[in-house]
Amino acid sequence: MIYDVHKKPHNNLTDRELTVLKFIADGYEDKYIAEKLQISIHTVRAFVHKIINKMTAKNRVHAACMAIRAGIIK
Repeated sequence: MIYDVHKKPHNNLTDRELTVLKFIADGYEDKYIAEKLQISIHTVRAFVHKIINKMTAKNRVHAACMAIRAGIIK
């Protein structure tokens, strides 16, 4: 698959979604993310679903990889 280098998959992500995405890229599970952000695990899962949809990713790993390639996660 060829990626459009001009497309910025993170442009429409909220700050909170970016925070959750960074936790995902660091390999943390939803339960840990929920505890650290002091939100419910259901809210974390909702954020993950929104991130995947907004980035048109196949899954959470794909979203994290896309974010790394785009340079928003190091």
